[in-house]
Amino acid sequence: MNIEKSTIYEMLKQLEIPPFHDGFKYLVELIDHMIHYPCSFMEGYAYVASKFDKTATQVERCMRTVVHDININLEFCKIIFGTPIDKLDHLKISYVVNGIINYLVYTTKR
Repeated sequence: MNIEKSTIYEMLKQLEIPPFHDGFKYLVELIDHMIHYPCSFMEGYAYVASKFDKTATQVERCMRTVVHDININLEFCKIIFGTPIDKLDHLKISYVVNGIINYLVYTTKR
């Protein structure tokens, strides 16, 4: 599948995740890796951790922090996730990652 990291980067920015945060770059790598090499989240965390010389726990914690603390762009979230996201008090990593992967895979097949 031909999905560029820049596309993932832009989607995360539109979700209002701060690009200067380490969790942002970890999310980009995790999503890119899981698109091209479907795997579990634990395997994905391990891959990202090895790439940045961190532990899987550090990577997961950083991503959790950045995803949990975002100001949700509700209109864009409805496009990506297709659900009433305004009912959530915060997002989870799996929700963001799977939502973006599903959106990108679906839109690139068209």
